[in-house]
Amino acid sequence: MNNTVYSVEQQRGINRFIAKSFSWMIGGLLISALSAYILLNTRELLYMIVSNRLAYFGLIIAQLVLAYGLRIDPAKLENTGSYMFKFILYSMLTGVTFSVVALVYTSQSIIQAFVSTAALFAILCLYGYSTSKDLTKLGHFLFPVLIGVIVVSVLNILFFRSSGMGLVLSILTMIIFIGLTMYDMQKIKSIYLYFEGVPSVHTSLSIGCALELYLDFINLFLSVLRIFGRTRD
Repeated sequence: MNNTVYSVEQQRGINRFIAKSFSWMIGGLLISALSAYILLNTRELLYMIVSNRLAYFGLIIAQLVLAYGLRIDPAKLENTGSYMFKFILYSMLTGVTFSVVALVYTSQSIIQAFVSTAALFAILCLYGYSTSKDLTKLGHFLFPVLIGVIVVSVLNILFFRSSGMGLVLSILTMIIFIGLTMYDMQKIKSIYLYFEGVPSVHTSLSIGCALELYLDFINLFLSVLRIFGRTRD
């Protein structure tokens, strides 16, 4: 009887933790959208950032540094304020760097890609949450494949500039993040169970998990947009 009660309470704890992670993720997406909207309505600043390659890549490097700082580090999880600040700043910078998307693709394409991605993301998260199959091997396999795709993508941007290769890389990226979304969703439950007895770090943990879900969503969205989106004339 006690085991049954504990199991129910444990499941409630998992659900609360997942809900908190999704709340942070959605908050991050809203911050990014707001940042992009503000920048798009300040065209001089937008073109200054886009036209200055050094400044643009500087923002990307800042994003990478912040993402690294948001990794789940047991030694830093007690510093909840730091996790909050970094996540909010990361979301703002993402909105700035991705505002260029609105200059390339039509508004209709962006909306359609967002709705399609949201539906796909929900299905993938539901599967990752409910499946009894261990997805650890899938995640460990996909991560090095993703690194390879990133390297080839950079080479294509800098040297090859092949639209055909770009399309293939976008399809591969979408497939990779379909798998990673399911894996990350399942991993969130494992993370909660590992730190279940340390409620003081749950907020920081939920932010770290939110970042992973945020990245999964953003990369799925960009892949869908690149594959199916219509560019401006």
